Parts: sequence; structure tokens; C-alpha cells
Amino acid sequence: LLTIFKGPNPGMYPQVNGNFSFYSGSCVVFMCITAVTTTVMLPSLRDLPAQTMCPHCKHQVITITDHYSGLMAWLACGCLALIGCWPCCLAPFWMDSCKDVEHRCPNCNNILSFYKRL
Repeated sequence: LLTIFKGPNPGMYPQVNGNFSFYSGSCVVFMCITAVTTTVMLPSLRDLPAQTMCPHCKHQVITITDHYSGLMAWLACGCLALIGCWPCCLAPFWMDSCKDVEHRCPNCNNILSFYKRL
């Protein structure tokens, strides 16, 4: 947006509303700069790969999921050990349904979301 004001004395317009001004003879030129910010809302990503738009590379992708042992796996292991099921207490560390899930973009490999069971 460019606006030109003609006035008798260009030195009397140092700034208008914080916008920059340029002096040229008997004209004062005001330039307004507008910034646009785009926000990408990711859908709630849970334990399965999902289709979403990556906010980093702006591509429509199906996420890559990696499973990590989190609080849920440790609590399940502790509960199984407390009730005396010693041979089975390590099973939650092999079960994806007890682990946290990390979603990554297959295009740029950035982390998109991290789903925690607890």
C-alpha cells in the first residue's frame, strides 16, 4: 500500500501511525508494510499413521510412526510385577499398544506430533 500526500511543507510529516515516510520535494510518501502469518492446525494424531499437512515443508503427507516406551509401559510393568506375574512383567515393552507414539514427516523428517498414552 503506497499513499502520496502533497503538502506545503514535507518536513512536517516525520511519521504517521508508526509507518515509514519518505520525502520528495513537496510530496510525502507513506509506505505501509503488512505481515501475514499462516497457522497450520494439525489434527489429533494418535497411535496410527495419519494423513496431514506438514507445517515445515507444506506437503500433504501420511506420517511415519515410531513407538517409544513411556509412562504407560513402565506402569503396566510395575503392576504386573506387583501382582507376581514375573515372566510377563516385561511384555508391555514389546507391545506397541502400551508405548508412546512419535509422528514424523516422511518428506522432511521433522517431528509433527508426539502422542503420550499417559
